[in-house]
Amino acid sequence: MFDIPTVETENAALLFDGTRYPLTEVARGRLATAPEFSLESVSVPDSVAPDENVELSITVTNAGDAAGTYLAGFRTSGLPKAIDVPLEPGETETGSVTYDADADHEAMQFFFASPGGRRDYEVVVRSAATTD
Repeated sequence: MFDIPTVETENAALLFDGTRYPLTEVARGRLATAPEFSLESVSVPDSVAPDENVELSITVTNAGDAAGTYLAGFRTSGLPKAIDVPLEPGETETGSVTYDADADHEAMQFFFASPGGRRDYEVVVRSAATTD
């Protein structure tokens, strides 16, 4: 995931095999319009029972004038799962992924990656003795 800076220009073209294909003003405008995403929240439970799913979710707002898809993901023990949240201008939506709780460990480490950076989370897996 990466950000592409926008540049104001009066002339733009695509180059292929040494041939220049000028873009119309309408095409330039469409290329220069990107969604303005804001990550509102990341929801990770503090703990789960060994037989529960660990649900991880994000809430995203598109404050821009263009539709788009916010891309992020979680990873634990080398198992990545992507979250794709399609958003129209002005919308706020939630996306989520689930993992099975790992009853063999006292806690699970989750790594969250998004265009805004990376965050780490820990979810405690309660033992059978503490869930009775």
